[in-house]
Parts: sequence; C-alpha cells; structure tokens
Amino acid sequence: DRLVVILRQEIARIADPAEQARRWAEVARLATEKLKKAAVSIELWSKVIEVDDSNLEALVELEKLYEREKRWEDLAAVLQRQAVLTDDPAKRGIILPKLATVYTEKLQKLDQAVAAWRALLDSEPENRRAQDALRRLYLQNKDWDALEGFYSAQGKWDEFARVLERQAESEDDATRVGLWNKIAVLYRDRLDKADKAQKAFEKALSLDNSNLVAAEALIPMYERAKDARRLAEVLKVQLTHTQDPGERQERMLRIAQILESEAGDKPSALMVALQGLSENPNESWTREYAERLAGETGNWTMLVETYEAVLPRLEGEAALPLLATLARVYERELANSEAAIERNRAILEIADNDEQAVLALERLYIATGQHDQLLAIYDKKLALAESEEEKREVRLQLAELYEEQVRDPEKAISLYKDILKTSKEDPQALRALARLYRTTERWRELVKIIARQLKLPNDDPTAAELKFQLGEVSEKHLQDEQAAVEAYQEALSLDPSHAGARAALEVYLEQGEHRMAAVAALEPIYEASHDVERLLQVQRIKLSRETDAAARVGLLLRVGALNVEAGRPQDAYIAYAEAFKVSPDNSEARSALEGLADQLDKWQDLVTLYGEAQSSHKLPSSLEREILLVIAVAYDEKLNQSDKAVEYFRLAQEIEPEDVSALEALERLYTRTERWADLIDTLKKKSELVRTSEEREQIHAHIAAIWEEAIGNADEAIAAWKEVLVDNPSNRNALRALDRLFAEKGLDLDLADNLQRQLELATDDEEQVHLLSRLGHLREQKLNDITAAVETYRRLLDLSPGHEETVAALERLLVHPDHDLVLAEILDPVYRARSDFANLVRVLEIQARNALDVRRKIDLLHEIATAYEDGMDDPVGAYQALGRALAEEPLNPETTRRIERLAKALNCCDDLVARYRAAAENLQSDDLKGAVYHAIAKLAETELGNAEIAAEAYRQALAVGPRDLVAADALEAIYTRTADYQQLVLLLQRKMDMVDSLADKKELGSRAAKIWEDVLDDPDMAIEVYRQVLALDDTNEEALENLVRLFLRLSRWNDLKDVYARQAELATDPARKKERLFVLGQVYDRELQDAARAIETYTSILDMDPDDVDALQALDRLYLQTERWYDLLGVLERQTELSSSAGEVVYL
Repeated sequence: DRLVVILRQEIARIADPAEQARRWAEVARLATEKLKKAAVSIELWSKVIEVDDSNLEALVELEKLYEREKRWEDLAAVLQRQAVLTDDPAKRGIILPKLATVYTEKLQKLDQAVAAWRALLDSEPENRRAQDALRRLYLQNKDWDALEGFYSAQGKWDEFARVLERQAESEDDATRVGLWNKIAVLYRDRLDKADKAQKAFEKALSLDNSNLVAAEALIPMYERAKDARRLAEVLKVQLTHTQDPGERQERMLRIAQILESEAGDKPSALMVALQGLSENPNESWTREYAERLAGETGNWTMLVETYEAVLPRLEGEAALPLLATLARVYERELANSEAAIERNRAILEIADNDEQAVLALERLYIATGQHDQLLAIYDKKLALAESEEEKREVRLQLAELYEEQVRDPEKAISLYKDILKTSKEDPQALRALARLYRTTERWRELVKIIARQLKLPNDDPTAAELKFQLGEVSEKHLQDEQAAVEAYQEALSLDPSHAGARAALEVYLEQGEHRMAAVAALEPIYEASHDVERLLQVQRIKLSRETDAAARVGLLLRVGALNVEAGRPQDAYIAYAEAFKVSPDNSEARSALEGLADQLDKWQDLVTLYGEAQSSHKLPSSLEREILLVIAVAYDEKLNQSDKAVEYFRLAQEIEPEDVSALEALERLYTRTERWADLIDTLKKKSELVRTSEEREQIHAHIAAIWEEAIGNADEAIAAWKEVLVDNPSNRNALRALDRLFAEKGLDLDLADNLQRQLELATDDEEQVHLLSRLGHLREQKLNDITAAVETYRRLLDLSPGHEETVAALERLLVHPDHDLVLAEILDPVYRARSDFANLVRVLEIQARNALDVRRKIDLLHEIATAYEDGMDDPVGAYQALGRALAEEPLNPETTRRIERLAKALNCCDDLVARYRAAAENLQSDDLKGAVYHAIAKLAETELGNAEIAAEAYRQALAVGPRDLVAADALEAIYTRTADYQQLVLLLQRKMDMVDSLADKKELGSRAAKIWEDVLDDPDMAIEVYRQVLALDDTNEEALENLVRLFLRLSRWNDLKDVYARQAELATDPARKKERLFVLGQVYDRELQDAARAIETYTSILDMDPDDVDALQALDRLYLQTERWYDLLGVLERQTELSSSAGEVVYL
C-alpha cells in the first residue's frame, strides 16, 4: 500500500501524458497482482484511462474487475470502448457478444443490445449467433420494421415471412391483421409468390372483414385470377370505406357488372343495383340494371319494395319512370291489377296524356270487367286521337267490345260497316263481318264478304283458306256443287296441304260426274305426300277408263310398284304379269316379276308365264335368248331340275353359239353340286379360251382356292398359287395365300422369303408394320437368327416407334449379352417417347455399362438420374445414379450441382460427404483432391452445420495443398466462429509461412500473439510469436512494444533490457532515443542491480544531451552508491551549472 502511495506521488510529478499513462499502468499492474483489492485496482486502471483512453490493457483489466464486482454499467462502457478501439475481427467477435449479453441480461437495455449485435454483424455478416439474437430482440420488442431491415440486409425475405407467420399465431387479432398484411406484401413484392400473398391477404381479411389494405391488395389478384365472386366481395369492402357519392356509384356499378357477367350471381347483382338506386334514385344505370336483373331472376318483389320506398323522395315528373315500372310490374309480373290501376292513375295525375298509362288502364279494366271505366278510357282515347287511323282503331276496339263483351252482334255489324264506309277494304273489319255473318247464318252476305276479302293482297295459305270457306258455303249452304268443286280445286292449287279442301274433294272420288276433276286435283297432292293407298285408288280409276295399250302398261307398272310399296307383293305380281302379257319386251315388268317370283317363290308360275310368251309370240332373238336363260337358271337354281336347266341352256346357246354363259352356268352347277374335279377341268379349259393374262390369272387363282379350301390339298394349292405368281409376280392375294399355307406346313424359310416379297410390294405403313412384326418374330422364334430379327425390329420401329409387340420382343432379347447394347440403343427413343422411365433407366444402364468413354458414361448417368427424378419421382434413385457419376469424375459441374441439390432435399448430405471422401482417395492429382475437400467442407458448413467435419476437410485440403490460402481462410473463419483459439492461433502461425507479403506475415503474427496472450493466457507463446515477427522485420515497433509490455508483466528484465536496447538503437528521434535509454537504465539500475551498465546507459544519454537533468540525477545517485567520487563531482558541477534555483545550488 505504501509503495502505491509513493508511486502515485511520483506519477503526479510526471508531465508527459504518455509516460504518465505508462507509469499508472505499472502501478495498476502491481496493485492488481500484489494487493488484490478490486477498488484500488479499478481506481488505478481508471487513471490509466483518464490519461490514455485507448489503452487496451487498462480496458481489459477493468473489464475483468467490473465483471467480478458486478458493476454492469461500467462493464458495458469498457466493453463498448474496446469494441471501438479494436479492428481485430476475432476480438470483436468476443467483445460485442459479451457487450450485447450485458445489455440484455444485466441492464435490460434492449436498444443498446441491438446496437451491439448489429455492430458484430457489420464485421461478420454471417455470424449466426448475432443473427439469432437480433431476431429474438426485434421480435421481443415487436419492432417489425427493424426486423424487416435485418432480413432485408441479408436478402432472406422468405425466412422473414416464415418468422412473421409463426409470430402471427401468438398475437392478438389486431396485431395479427397487421402482420398478415405485412406477410402478404413480402410475398407479393419481395418473393414474387402471388399465391401465398393472396392467402396472406385473405387471412388478414378473415380476421378483419372490413380491412381496406387487404381488400385493395386482393383486387388486382382476383382480377388476374378472374375470380369474379371474390373480387366482388373485396370491392364491397372497398365500398364500405368510400364516402364520395359519385365514386360510390361507380364502384357499385362495377360490382354489379362483375356479379352479373363474370360471377353469374344475378340476385346479388340486383341487390347492389337496388342499393345504388336507394342512395341516388336519379342514377340511370341503377334502374336499367335493377329492372333487367329483376326480370332475369324473377325477383320483382324486391324491386317493387325498393321502388316504393324510394318513391316518396321524388316529386313531379321525376317520379314517372319509377311509377311506369311499378305499374308494369304489378300488371304483368305480380298479377296485382288493383295496384297496377292505382299506379297508372298516379301517372295520369302527373301526365294526363300519358299514352302507355291509358293503354294499361284499358287492359286492366277489360281484365277486371270494369266496363264503365273502360268506356271512359275509350272516350279519353278518342279525345286523344289525332288522325282517322287512330279513330278507326278506337272504333274497332268499341266494336269488339260490343261483339265480345256486350254480345250485341247487330250493333257490332253496324259499327264495322261504318268503318268500311271510310275504309272500303279494311281487312280487320271484313274479317269481323265474315265472322259475324257466319255466326248469324247470313250466307249470301258472307259469300260477298269473302269475295271482297279475296280481292285483297293475301298470301297463298290465306287465299286458299278463303277459297275453301267459299266452297264450303257453296256446297253446304247454297247447294252449288260445281262452284264448290271449283273453289276446292283453287284452294288446293294455292295450298296443296290444305286438309279441308282435300277432304272435301275426296268425297267426289267415290262417284258422280265430278270424279275425274277430283282425280286431277288430288293426284299431284297424293304424289307429293306419297300417299300410296290414295294413289292406287286414283290409278285404278284412271285404268278403268284407259283404252290405249301403252298407257295401260304404264298404269299397270305404276299399280305394281305401288302395291310393292304397300306391302302387297301378290297384287304387285298380278299387275306386272298383266303388263308382261301386253308387252313381253318391257324390261321393267320382267325385272319386277323375277324379283317377286324369288320373294313369293313363284318360279314355277314365272317359268310357265315366260314359256307361254316364248312359244306364243315371235320374239326378237336377243329377247328370246334372255328369256331362255332366265328359265334355265330358274330350273337350275330355284326348281332343282337340272335336266330342264341343261335343255334351256342349250336352246340359249343355239341362238348364240359363241356365248360362254353356258360354260359359266356349268361352272356354277359344278360348284353347287361340289363336283370339284369336274369344276377344275372346266376351269382349265376355260383358261385356254381366255384372251388376257388377267383373266387367266383369275382362273388360276380360282383353281388354287378350290385345291386349298374345297379339296384341302395344300401341296397342290401351293403349286397352283405359284402358277398365279407366274402370271403376275405382284399378285398379293397369291402371296397371302402362300403365306398362310407356308405357315400351316411349317415351311419357315419359304415363309420368310414370302414375307420379304410382300414387304417389297407393301405401300401402306400399317401393312409394312404387320409384315415386319411377323418376319421379326419368325427370325427370332423359328429361325433363331437374332441378328436378323433385331434388324427387322429396328426397321419396324422406324415406321411405328411405339409398336407394343415389337417393343416386347426387343425386351425379351435384352437377355442376350451379345446384343444388349444394340437393343438398348433401339429401345432408348421408344421409352423416351412413351415416358416409360423405368424401362428407360434399364436401357440407359446397359449403355452406361458398355460405355468406353468416361464423358459418355457420365452423360448417361446424368440421364438416368433425370429419369429417376423427373420421370419416376424417385429422388433416391437419381441420387444413387449421380453418386456413380461422382465416382467417375468428382468435380464434374453438373454432377456436383445436381447431387448436392438432391442431397439437401433428401437430407443425406452426410452420405454425399462420404462419397466425396471416397472419390478423393482415388484421385492422383493433389489439386483435384484439394477441390474435392473444399466441396466436402462447403457441404459440412452450409448443410450439415458441422464445423468439425468442415475443419477436417479444410485441413486435408491443406495437407495436399500446403499453400491453399482459401482453405486456410475458411479454417480461420471456422475456428473463430467456434472459438477454437488453440487451433486458430496455430493456423495463423502456419499462414505466416503461406503468405508472400511481409505485411501480411506481420499482421498474422500480431494476431496470433494477441490470441496467445489475451485469449489463451500464454504470454510465453505470445513472446515467441513476436520474436518470429521480429525475425521477419527486426525494426517492427509494434512487436517491440508488445514485447516490452509482456516482459514487464513477467518481470523478465534481462529480456526487457534487450528490447529497450533495440528500441533505442532503432530510434531516430533524439527524444525517443533518450526516453528508451532512460528506461533501459532504470532496468539496469532497479531490476538487474547492474550499476555499471546503468551508469553506462545514462552516460550515453548525456553524450546525446549533456543537459539532460533526469540522466544527471540518476548518475548522481549511482555515483554516490558506487562511491565514484570524481565522477560524482563532475555530475554535481554540471547540475549546479544547469540549476536556476539558488537554494538548489546551495544544496548541490
């Protein structure tokens, strides 16, 4: 304690701040080591700071003391000062977390804690501890903007969004709304994830259904998605926040348009339109929309209620549009006549000449039977009428009233006649009079009226109806049949479909003098409608009066044809037979008779009929021959009388000897009786007579078919078909037949040749595919010619790439190792086209197994991986394939990119690390090994979060590349992050040998020494490193100063005096040199007790500056101590010379 007091006094006398700071530090060091009193040590170290606030040693000591004494505010201040002073990232990485922890846990000053963590991130942007701490603090403070800035600086918008989502679950509703809106903005503006942004805004809106921010943000999203219903809902939210009346109307119009046109929700659109009307009854769009939508939805009640509610707010003519709509809706939609009458009357009170209201009241009075009021309406209508036409209309209505309601036909007739006085041909009045004359049975007046009607322009159906009415009156009421028939005929000429006129005329078909007139009028109509029975009736009527033979034949043919249509073939046969008898040369009759004979099995009757005609008429030879052939065929094929058939065939041949039809008949006969040998002989003779090779070819084909199909002699059939090919080598029927026969006989080689010939002729792709398939199967299964089979299958797949059977065949052949590569290359495009990824992998594996070029093999393994991942959704298989590619070439960029992505997705980065290690062991190049170890380290750091594995990989990289600074830098970062200072300091020392720059070497040495001293508390090692720095640069002042400090701390005076000596030697400034020599002298004097060396040192000072008082005083003391009186005398004399104080001079 006393020493400290003395030293305090000495220091107080020192003027130089630097020296004062140094001395205070010595005293503080002494007090800390010897006194062990925290208060005293704190005071002394604080003195150092007062003089030199950048003294790191003092700050470090105060840090320890304040922490031990729990003086947290002071500790925070000291740590803050250290952080400001140090540029060493390692030290800042220790100081700032500690400072932040003090602010957080001890002082609860969260803002300052945030500042500390942010300062750490400024120097170490990837420091996870700082990132996590800041995130927690921002969340704790609910400082969302700061949290956003934090994630913004790192570009981690997706992580920010997830953090907010988790936070939102724990907040109150009001806060959650703001958070979800913020999350949505992040997804929309930062992450470009519109779907998630939309869901977030919807979440906010679900919590606050009137939230304008979310609603307006969702508007463009729903517009892009064309989600009309949701768009309308958010527009409604926007509407609730809209105050301006005009803007509200515009927005309600848009909502109504969306609900109607896009959402298809017309009831909701109607409600919006009615809301708009309620807010502003004068807005035109609201009425247009409301009335149209009410009509389309049938919701007239809602419309009426709204209009009635709004109506009192309108005055005068402004109310007319609503009143008109109400009147119309009450009448036509709601069937409320009384309300409709009331609203129409209200219209007339405002506008007494409103035509629509008058007309409506007219209808309503008629409907409700209020005739008195109706008459008053007519009076008003007459008063309103301005033209004769308008008055005519009113009179017509009045006449109709007398006719239909009052039931006074005479009064009505009189009124209609009055109309005709001014409008002689008024069609409506004429129709009304015709109706009234018919009702009152005034037939002659009716005929006159109809005649006047016929003079008017009428369409054909109308004129036909008037003619019919005229005929009907003439026939039934005036007994004038001639006039009636003429009228009916004219009616049908105008309108053939007039049923009344037709029925009236059909009565005259039965009998009477007007029968043929009726036939003439009705036959075209029957023809047009194809009324078979009526047509038969009129043909018989005409036949009964016809005498001309040719005309009778025509009528009989017509009767026969109509009977066929009517389903009476017997009657038809009789009619055609009559026609044949009259005219045997009529081909139509013969053809019909032969068809009906077959249908009715009347061949015997037909043969008899034809025989009588042949024997009784002198017929032309061609006709006679034709009839004989028909008779012969009938006997042969229909009546089974072969002898008769032969007789008539011969008669026909006698007429025309060169005719071959007899031979053809025999051919048919032998065919029917299955006399195959005779048939073949006949065909062979026939082949000798034909003139063309085509005909001969056909006959030979027929012979071959008989041998094969009828007789069943395959060998003869083969020979016959070969003759066909002699006639025509391109006869595909012959080739197909031989194809079939060769297959049945097992003639595989012949069949293969045959298929080849068919292929040469085939032009259709489908046929070629079929033939190639068969040929390939034959070569594979029967001929065991695998090479030829594969080539055949290849040709087939060129035509039909997806041919299933061929693909199956090729898959069967894959078991042959001699052909598997060729087969794999053929099947590869097939499986790709079919997206058959499992089989594609199979053939790619074969190709990879056979690949000789490493580059090609890697490409194939990449394709296998793609098939597994994209095609089969099997990332594990893809990963395995890429693992094999990695083993082939560990640093292939595509391989590493893809396998690392999959390893991350499958959470198997540890396996990938093992694969990289195995690959590295097989590499010969140290450079390649180093690159692989870098990849391992990167994976370990970024994906596994395993600093130990990463560090080991970097160490291995350094082992193969001793100057790998990238690995060394990465290791440094890991050791720093994990606070592995033992390894860090060794690495820094190793880096000193790696770098080329002297400055870098010194900087690394300085950092290593500081860690030895400050962190590992090993001053001896720190001294060793500083000495290494000096070995590089023996003039390095920083190293020398640090050695001074360490030697002082350790009281290693011998070492210290060497450093002081070196500093003095290096000093170029006299003052600095003197100062160093002075402290060197002190060491000799006080610590080493070497007075002689101390005297020598102080003397050196005087050599530089003979007037140095401090040196003189020190020599004074030393000369006295060593009894060097003469030297003492010289020093005293020099002091006397220099002293300015008389008292001091006397003392000396």
